[in-house]
Amino acid sequence: MKNKLALLQIFKPELRTPVIVSLVLTLMTALTVATYINFAQPQLPIFYSLSDAQQVLQPKIWFFLLPGASLIISLITMIMIVIFDSTANSMLKLYTWASVSSQAVLLMAALRIVYITH
Repeated sequence: MKNKLALLQIFKPELRTPVIVSLVLTLMTALTVATYINFAQPQLPIFYSLSDAQQVLQPKIWFFLLPGASLIISLITMIMIVIFDSTANSMLKLYTWASVSSQAVLLMAALRIVYITH
């Protein structure tokens, strides 16, 4: 466990908190989807904001799009932090917290789909 936490040492101390929050949100989204997928209907309202009713319902495998997008956001954020290490801290903090907020939206979308279909 100590070695895994040592990986966070590559980030600046002021960026560790949003990176940890980002990883926790990704894990929560993945756990939500993984636990609900077994109980889900064959088709879920993944794209429930579309106007065409036929495109709203999708096979439940599309539900994995949400944790996949959250994981991609986490990875891109961590890569960008390492690449742009010399950039001003305020810009990197703004970028990391913006990615955390987008992951929070993905988690809320997953929870809403579970709430609607349960």
